Formats: sequence, C-alpha cells, structure tokens
Amino acid sequence: MRDNSLGRYWIERHPESKLAEKLEFFVTPKNGEIKYIDEFVKPEDVKFLDPCMGSGHVLVYAFDILMKIYKESGYTERDAAAMIVQNNIFGLDIDDRASQLAYFAVMMKARSYDRRFLSRGIKPNVLAIKESNGMGAAVRDGLTTDAEMNVISRYLVDIFRDAKELGSIITAEPKDYDSYMAYLDGCDGQGQLSMDDSDWLQNTRPMLKALARQAKVLATKYPVVCTNPPYLNKIEGRLKTFVTENYKDYSGDLFSVFIYRNLMFCKQDGYCGYMTPFVWMFIKTYEKLREFIIRNKSITTLVQMEYSAFEEATVPICSFVLKNGKETEKGLYFKLSDFKGGMDVQKQKVIDALRATKCPYFYETNQEIFFNLPGKPISYWISSHFVDLNNSNIKLSEIAKPRVGLQTSDNGRFTRIWFEISIIKLCLGVSNRQEAIQTHKKWFPFNKGGEFRKWYGNNIYVVNWEDDGREIRAYNDYLNSSRSSNIGIGNTEFYFAENATWTAISSGSLSVRYSPTGFINSNAGMAIFRTKSLFYVLALLNSVCTDDYFIRVYNQTLNFNVGDIERIPVIINHEETVNSLTKNCISLSKFDWNAYETSWDFKRNPLV
Repeated sequence: MRDNSLGRYWIERHPESKLAEKLEFFVTPKNGEIKYIDEFVKPEDVKFLDPCMGSGHVLVYAFDILMKIYKESGYTERDAAAMIVQNNIFGLDIDDRASQLAYFAVMMKARSYDRRFLSRGIKPNVLAIKESNGMGAAVRDGLTTDAEMNVISRYLVDIFRDAKELGSIITAEPKDYDSYMAYLDGCDGQGQLSMDDSDWLQNTRPMLKALARQAKVLATKYPVVCTNPPYLNKIEGRLKTFVTENYKDYSGDLFSVFIYRNLMFCKQDGYCGYMTPFVWMFIKTYEKLREFIIRNKSITTLVQMEYSAFEEATVPICSFVLKNGKETEKGLYFKLSDFKGGMDVQKQKVIDALRATKCPYFYETNQEIFFNLPGKPISYWISSHFVDLNNSNIKLSEIAKPRVGLQTSDNGRFTRIWFEISIIKLCLGVSNRQEAIQTHKKWFPFNKGGEFRKWYGNNIYVVNWEDDGREIRAYNDYLNSSRSSNIGIGNTEFYFAENATWTAISSGSLSVRYSPTGFINSNAGMAIFRTKSLFYVLALLNSVCTDDYFIRVYNQTLNFNVGDIERIPVIINHEETVNSLTKNCISLSKFDWNAYETSWDFKRNPLV
C-alpha cells in the first residue's frame, strides 16, 4: 500500500531514482516499464497523510520510505529525520490515547536515525482531533478586537462541533491559519480581548490554536494519503446525520466514506492507499462508489486477500492504491483468494508473483471493462470472452423471478424444527395462501437455508403462518411502531409456490435445491419462482460454471444475493435432456434425504 503510493509518487517523478529496488512490494507491469512524469518534486514536497492513524503503524513505515528518498537526495540521516517530522508526516485520529502512541512512535522512529532528536524541540504533525463543544457563546460575542480573526474563530467553532464523533471526514476551507495562530499568540489581554484574561490564557487560546492547527491539516492537499479506515456499517446520531448529508452516495460503511474522503484530501494525480474489506468491489451497496472510481479515478494496484487472511478475525480484506486522476495504464491485481493461511502466506504469494515471469494469479486489467458488467463489479480476472457472453445473452432475471423470502423478525418465536411440534398442526402440500388459510393449520414448511446440499433437502424447519401470518404481522407492526423500523412481509404472492431455493450465506459453494409446492421461503432461503425452465435453471445454478465463475464475478463474499443470481447469463440449449438429468438428480437426492429420520417423509432405513 505504502510502497505503491508514496514510493510510486517519487519514482514516477525521478527517473534516476533507485528507490524501486529498495521497496519489497513495489509493483510494475510484467514488461517492467514505469511511466515517468515530467514534474520536479523535492523530498520536502512529498507530504504524507494518514487521517485515521491509530497508533501510527502506517506513519512509521512511511517514515522509512521517506528516509530512503532523502538519503538518495543527499541528506544526512540527522537532517532528514528533522525534515520528515516537520514537513512530510501528518496524522489525525479521534482517539487521544491512540494519538499519543502515534506521537511516541514517530518520535522514536526519528530518534532511531538521530539519537539526539528528542532534545531538538521538534514536534510532529500528529494530532488528536479536538472538538469545539462549549465554546459557542464566547466566540459568537467576539473574542478579540480584530473582526477578521473573529470570523475565523467562529468558523473553527462551527466546523469542529462534535468533531470527536466525526473525525477527519470533516472538511475545512483553506484559510491563513498560520497568521491566525500568530495573531492569537500576540493577544496579551491589553484591550484586545472581550473576555477574562485567565480563561483566555488557560483554555480558549490553546483550544483555538489546536482547532486552527487541525483545520490546516484538513484543508491541505497531499500528494499521498494512506490509511486503514474504521469499518462500521451501523452508524447513529450526529455521525449518521453528517454522513447522510455529505457522503450519501458512499455511506454503505464508514470505510467507504473514507475511500471517497481521502481522494478529496489528495492532490491531482497523487495516490491514495487503503486497506479495507473487499466487499466494496462487488456488492450493490457500494455500486455508486465503484462507478465514481471507475469513471473518475484509476486503480493502480490491488491485492485481494484470502477471506480469512487475518487469523484473529474473519474479515475479507483487500489492499489497494488509487490514483487521483484518470490513467491509460492497466491496473495491477493480485488474486490471493485460493491461498489459505495467515498474512505470512499472503505476503509470500505477493513476493513470489513479483519475482515470477508468469503468474496465474497476477492480472493486468483495464478498468473500463468493469463498465460492461451489471453492477460494475471490480472483477479484474474476467476475459473479454466473458464480457461478450454476458452481453450477448439473456439474463436469468428475464426468464425467472429470484426473490427474497419472509423475515419473521424473531425466528426463536415463530419457527420450529418440524419434530418439535404436534404433527396434526403441520400442513404439507398447499399451493397458495388461500389454501393455507382454509386448512386452519398453524405450521407450514419453511425454507431457511441450511447446510451445503444440492438438488433436494434441508426440509427441517416450519414457520407459524396461522391465519395468513397473523402473529408475525402483528409483531412486525409492533417493531415498526416502537423502534422506527421498516420491516415488511413482502413477496407474499410467491408463498407456497414451486421454486428452486438456495442458502443465502455459505462458507462454501452455491447449492440450489428443488422445493415443491407448500413451502414459504425465508430471507435466508432465497428462491427462484415462476419460470417454465425451472429445472433447466436449477441445473445451471448447480453447475461448476456458475459456482466457479459466473457467481464469483459478481460477488466474492460469503453471501449469495438475489441481485447476484439474476445477473447470470443463460443460454437455453438441449433443455429436454438437461431437464431429464436434473429430475434424476433431484430424485436421487430426495431418496437420500428421506433415508434419515430427520425427514418428515421417512418410512424406513434403506438398509432394513
């Protein structure tokens, strides 16, 4: 991330530089060519920002790269350490303790190059964001006799209200903050202040200077911005309001807000480096973000890691670098999803790819190809043949109706395993809601996903749909009124209809099963309805082609959503033969399912 943002920015502007040879993860096209830029840049011009710095790991690594840049420019390590701390490294965070750790880390890194650094009185531009809450009245009345400076004071107090909650997604206008801070230092209370001198010296002036300093950092444009932003998809309060008002199109998660915000920090043709969940590359929530990047920016490098690369937690991670501008060069991608193991394995696979002449998991792809795919997924491994296949054939949604099922809002209350209930209250085989009402039964078969199983089975659960779901509807109405929720019971016209169902969340492959009439589908057991080619579609979805290729183009996560399924291209060919084979597979799978007592159609063990 840092090698291919900070390092690349310097290398492209200095053809004579040997920095590329010193960066372990610097990526070039397989032809080895680097596109140089005719722009002279001094080391002190290469400013580096981490707006979510945490304890400073990104800043410390950037420090080492900057030291290499300064040394090859003729600086001593002692002089370079001072220059880097004063001119190059910038960091922000809302957490005071994390900021203290980052401050310490940067100072210790500088001292590793200059053992007397701590005595030189140099302070790093590593800041804990302050908020202006409580300063409104004093500033509104005018702190000083200088009207122009009072305007800046009011502006700072306004934009940094609740700043501890909002952090560096706040934007600040460029102003002469240096002159403002110098003016504050010169205010000694002799006719210049409209407030108590002691409060000014102890509280107000230090706070205003801190606000001005962080505003200057927020208002500056940086050649390089790198961060591992916070991940949070359920935001509330002031943060939710601010994000909705300022970043609505990119508000699927806090990390996606930062993907966009960091590009606003960045100079034209600069670089932004990130480590984030890779869901932004595929799912519908982040489609507008993908479109913005593909249309206006350039993906320079991207490493998609194995789903559980972080051994401490299952987080699907990617590390990528965006150029803040359009580029004609192809993006460079590493697909590590097939290599199980921790970060040591992932790291070694990247190194192996960089050393190899040919590598099957290294791709060079023009990002314009993503525009030709529904939803614009960042599916960098696809071929032009796939794009042609995708665009020249009908989509599954044109011949079938994939739908999400019933959300009960409380499965523990409204669902059971079938042998937990009285069998006389179980209804099997109805084909529509009216029939279900007339039976006066309480429990009906419920497709709720389940383990990996193809063709038939996982018929275990039942749901309370007595009197057309009277209790579930009442409970959802209560939730909607008491919690300001928006829960609905949709797609009821498909209840009890014949379908092909699949498990929405799976750690393995897609598995689709035939479901006869009589079932209600849950939101975890999505299904395909109303198609004359149900058995043909079932075969297509259970094929290796769909599981290993089609479905993975649109979604690399553990979720198989309706939107991913309905995009699959369909070619109707030899339908009768395929239908016959599919029915045979269903029959065999059904026989196997009914051979166990967990099936309500169990008669006897086949071995007896």
